[in-house]
Formats: sequence, C-alpha cells, structure tokens
Amino acid sequence: MAEKADGYTDDHAKYGVEAQHPDQPGITRMQPPDGHDKYTTTVVINQPQTSELIVQHRPTDYMVSSMFACLCCFCPTGTLAIYYASEANNLARAGFYASAKRMSDKAKKLMIISVIVGIILWVVLLFRLDIKR
Repeated sequence: MAEKADGYTDDHAKYGVEAQHPDQPGITRMQPPDGHDKYTTTVVINQPQTSELIVQHRPTDYMVSSMFACLCCFCPTGTLAIYYASEANNLARAGFYASAKRMSDKAKKLMIISVIVGIILWVVLLFRLDIKR
C-alpha cells in the first residue's frame, strides 16, 4: 500500500488507477498498480439504466366558473372561489400538483355553493316580487 505524507495509507492504490477509454465513452479501464502484471486490464462497462417517468396532469383551476359564480350568483363565496382558483393556478405553475389539487377542489366546492345559494336567492327574490304585485 502507498503511504501518504500524513502517515495514513492510501486504500485506493491497491485497486489501480481508473482511466476513461478513449474510443468508447462510458467504459472505464482499470490499470493495475505498479509491480503487477502490466498486461492485465479489467474493463467495467456502464450499462444504461431504465427509468420510470411519472406524468402528472395539471388540475383544473375552475377560474372561469368561479368568476361566473361570483358575478351572477352569490358574491361572497364566489370571491373565495376565485381566490382558491388563483392559488390552484399558481401552485400548479410552480409544480406543486398535490396542493394545487386541494385548492382546486376547494374552488370547485365554493363555486357550487355560490351557484346553489345564488339560485335560491333568485328564486326567493322572484317569488317576493311576484307576491307584491
């Protein structure tokens, strides 16, 4: 083993020196250390690795339907639906798809609530106007 200047032994000296094969990238040739057979060469071939690609679809942000619910139905929950739809859009753009899905689900629930409450209010308003005639 080779002795370093600090008194510790160099464990890598017994394995030889790695050298990149000049003709073929990805193949490493191990040269034997001094004092060994100069004609022995160990070739290590790096095989390509398979990888798995996960595709995540961007969740729907419900921005247009939230705006419709805010303007035409019930404004307080419609405004919250717009806020959550905007957050879902921002999180999806940043790559946080799980959080974007949660915000999208909240926007959808609030948009539905806004439409239902808005329909109820319109029906009540029309009946009250019809009764006053």
